[in-house]
Amino acid sequence: MGDGGANEFQQPVIEVRNGATLSNCIIGAKEGFKAADGVHCEGSCTLKNVWHEKVGEDAVTFLGTNPNNVYIIEGGGAINANGKVVQFNGAGTAKINNFYVCNF
Repeated sequence: MGDGGANEFQQPVIEVRNGATLSNCIIGAKEGFKAADGVHCEGSCTLKNVWHEKVGEDAVTFLGTNPNNVYIIEGGGAINANGKVVQFNGAGTAKINNFYVCNF
Protein backbone atom coordinates (compact mmCIF):
# COMPACT_ATOMS: atom_id res chain seq x y z
CA MET A 1 0.00 0.00 0.00
CA GLY A 2 2.81 2.41 0.83
CA ASP A 3 6.30 2.89 -0.49
CA GLY A 4 7.89 3.08 2.96
CA GLY A 5 9.05 6.64 2.33
CA ALA A 6 8.20 10.06 3.68
CA ASN A 7 6.60 11.34 0.47
CA GLU A 8 3.57 13.50 1.11
CA PHE A 9 -0.01 12.63 0.13
CA GLN A 10 0.20 8.84 0.36
CA GLN A 11 -3.06 6.95 0.82
CA PRO A 12 -3.85 6.12 4.47
CA VAL A 13 -4.56 2.67 5.83
CA ILE A 14 -7.58 4.10 7.72
CA GLU A 15 -9.61 7.30 7.25
CA VAL A 16 -11.45 8.53 10.33
CA ARG A 17 -14.38 10.83 9.56
CA ASN A 18 -15.23 14.01 11.46
CA GLY A 19 -16.53 13.19 14.94
CA ALA A 20 -15.53 9.51 14.85
CA THR A 21 -13.42 7.43 17.24
CA LEU A 22 -10.94 4.69 16.37
CA SER A 23 -9.96 2.52 19.32
CA ASN A 24 -8.05 -0.64 20.24
CA CYS A 25 -6.44 -1.02 16.82
CA ILE A 26 -3.04 -2.29 15.67
CA ILE A 27 -1.88 -1.20 12.23
CA GLY A 28 0.53 -4.03 11.53
CA ALA A 29 3.53 -4.38 9.32
CA LYS A 30 3.61 -7.52 7.19
CA GLU A 31 7.06 -9.06 6.91
CA GLY A 32 8.76 -8.06 3.67
CA PHE A 33 6.38 -5.17 2.89
CA LYS A 34 7.11 -1.47 3.15
CA ALA A 35 5.34 0.82 5.60
CA ALA A 36 2.23 2.74 4.58
CA ASP A 37 0.72 6.01 5.77
CA GLY A 38 -1.33 5.28 8.88
CA VAL A 39 -4.48 7.13 9.97
CA HIS A 40 -5.96 10.31 8.48
CA CYS A 41 -8.44 12.20 10.67
CA GLU A 42 -10.76 14.19 8.38
CA GLY A 43 -11.85 16.59 11.14
CA SER A 44 -12.36 16.20 14.89
CA CYS A 45 -11.50 12.67 15.96
CA THR A 46 -10.36 10.52 18.86
CA LEU A 47 -7.69 7.85 18.51
CA LYS A 48 -7.60 5.65 21.60
CA ASN A 49 -5.01 2.89 22.03
CA VAL A 50 -4.08 2.85 18.33
CA TRP A 51 -0.68 1.23 17.66
CA HIS A 52 1.49 1.52 14.53
CA GLU A 53 4.12 -1.21 14.04
CA LYS A 54 5.94 0.46 11.15
CA VAL A 55 5.51 4.09 10.10
CA GLY A 56 5.64 5.24 6.46
CA GLU A 57 5.02 8.94 5.77
CA ASP A 58 3.59 9.35 9.27
CA ALA A 59 1.44 7.38 11.70
CA VAL A 60 -1.31 10.00 12.09
CA THR A 61 -2.29 13.01 9.97
CA PHE A 62 -4.81 15.59 11.20
CA LEU A 63 -6.78 17.23 8.37
CA GLY A 64 -9.68 19.68 8.25
CA THR A 65 -10.29 23.40 7.91
CA ASN A 66 -12.56 24.10 10.89
CA PRO A 67 -10.69 25.98 13.65
CA ASN A 68 -13.05 24.34 16.19
CA ASN A 69 -11.78 20.83 15.36
CA VAL A 70 -10.33 18.87 18.28
CA TYR A 71 -7.99 15.97 17.53
CA ILE A 72 -7.31 13.63 20.45
CA ILE A 73 -4.75 10.86 20.76
CA GLU A 74 -5.06 8.92 24.02
CA GLY A 75 -2.62 6.07 24.57
CA GLY A 76 -1.24 3.90 21.80
CA GLY A 77 2.04 4.50 20.06
CA ALA A 78 4.29 4.05 17.05
CA ILE A 79 7.51 2.15 16.47
CA ASN A 80 10.03 2.05 13.63
CA ALA A 81 9.50 5.52 12.18
CA ASN A 82 12.01 7.06 9.76
CA GLY A 83 10.55 10.55 10.02
CA LYS A 84 7.67 12.30 11.70
CA VAL A 85 5.03 10.35 13.60
CA VAL A 86 2.17 12.88 13.87
CA GLN A 87 1.49 15.49 11.19
CA PHE A 88 -0.89 18.42 11.77
CA ASN A 89 -2.24 19.64 8.41
CA GLY A 90 -5.54 20.85 9.81
CA ALA A 91 -7.03 23.65 11.80
CA GLY A 92 -8.00 23.39 15.45
CA THR A 93 -6.43 21.87 18.55
CA ALA A 94 -4.48 18.64 19.03
CA LYS A 95 -4.34 16.89 22.41
CA ILE A 96 -1.87 14.01 22.72
CA ASN A 97 -1.60 12.04 25.97
CA ASN A 98 0.36 8.89 26.88
CA PHE A 99 1.48 8.18 23.29
CA TYR A 100 4.62 5.99 23.06
CA VAL A 101 7.25 6.36 20.32
CA CYS A 102 10.25 4.02 19.89
CA ASN A 103 12.96 3.57 17.22
CA PHE A 104 12.32 7.03 15.82
